[in-house]
Amino acid sequence: MIILGNYIVRSVSLAGMATLFVILGLDLFLSMVDEMGDVGKGEYSSWLAIQYVLSSVPRRIYEMFPMIALIGTTLGLGILGSSQELIVMQAAGASIMQIFRTVMRFGILVLAAVVALGEFVAPVAEQYGNRVRTAAISGDSLMRAERGYWARDGQRFIHIDKVFPGGLFSGITIYEFDKEWKLQSTLFADRAHYRQRTWTLNDIVRSEFLSEQITTARLQEASWDSTLNPGVINSVMIDPDKLSTRELYDTIDFLQKNELEAGRYQLAFWNKVVQPVSSMVMIFLAIPFVFGPMRSIGMGQRVVTGALVGFGFYIVNKVSGQMSLVYAYPTWLGATIPSVLFLAAGMWMMARIR
Repeated sequence: MIILGNYIVRSVSLAGMATLFVILGLDLFLSMVDEMGDVGKGEYSSWLAIQYVLSSVPRRIYEMFPMIALIGTTLGLGILGSSQELIVMQAAGASIMQIFRTVMRFGILVLAAVVALGEFVAPVAEQYGNRVRTAAISGDSLMRAERGYWARDGQRFIHIDKVFPGGLFSGITIYEFDKEWKLQSTLFADRAHYRQRTWTLNDIVRSEFLSEQITTARLQEASWDSTLNPGVINSVMIDPDKLSTRELYDTIDFLQKNELEAGRYQLAFWNKVVQPVSSMVMIFLAIPFVFGPMRSIGMGQRVVTGALVGFGFYIVNKVSGQMSLVYAYPTWLGATIPSVLFLAAGMWMMARIR
């Protein structure tokens, strides 16, 4: 069974790679066409646009993996079925369950690599792409650093630790210089709100550097006059779907402690938690496609069916998540329902295999 297992794994992996290149290539092409609309702004060139789009490849692979797993597994096993090799394997003593376990074990190994890619590589690559894009468009007046954002406002340099929707910022540090670029004062605020074109800072510590001494004052609240606005910052803010699970957890914790809406981040968090399960469900679905009632259809029809099911899962997953935000039911439920529905459909199809 080891030799047969390796042969099955090779067939499925080659089909999966082909599926990945086709789907990812099409997605990157469409993203590049969309990005060309910003080429020419500031120093943003076509080459930088290519770098920006390519920096999103790890995230795209992570997000597309459930669909790729379904189509690739269906295609790989379907090729073996069309050439009667699966029948020969079964005649040699390999049962459907043995083939199923071989595919699932291989799927778990690939999934572990994809999860590592999405958790550790994708956020770093995405941040690099955003820094390149923002620096080129804004002329270095605004950039995303490894931690937070840097902006320049006249003689002030501003560091913002985190940015949230609705004009909310946390961890604001303002460095103010005179015309000779000597540091005059620093100000740290735990939170900042932008309302009616005015900034309001909360929990403030301000230090002034005088000629002979340094004075420190604490304020509960104060207004802040700045040309900086949330629209500028939001142009470089990373969407919740592009954050790692750890970053999402920290963001949710901050929002909940401040009694702020965290639904979008909770949904993104649970989508990442459930994503490995969704991927395994998609691989599981490929088995009844090949051995079940659909085994008699042609290869083209099988691939199209797999693609439609994978795309259907993507749509149901998006709709279910958004409905959890609109109707205010638990986001973990919105992220879990699609996998449960498709798992139930797969088990029903498996039960019909003769």
